[in-house]
Amino acid sequence: MLFESERSGTSEIYVQPVKGGATAEQISSAGGTSAIWSPSGREILYLREPEIIAVPFTVEGGRLRAGTERVWARVEGSYNTSVLVAAPDGRVLVEVDRTSTPREMRVIVNWQSEVGGKLRR
Repeated sequence: MLFESERSGTSEIYVQPVKGGATAEQISSAGGTSAIWSPSGREILYLREPEIIAVPFTVEGGRLRAGTERVWARVEGSYNTSVLVAAPDGRVLVEVDRTSTPREMRVIVNWQSEVGGKLRR
């Protein structure tokens, strides 16, 4: 079973056998959300904005052995963490909003005098 938990204080990805009562093993190392099994069945994919991370794994003696994380894809934008889906043909769908405006604050000093100067012309 693949799941996301904040038991370490930040959102991380874990895997746990459904049978046998074994404890969950942390897969991600620096945060992660929306984990899925890859279509090949040999990797776990999850979001760590702005990247999709892949972790290869093997199963030895009924236990999953995770490999080293690598960046599978990088997409700038605001991720919808509820949309990460793997298709049987190996493609992966992720929803990214590239139209959202960046959060910023603009302070205009002496705006009254500038507007007044433009109106007098």
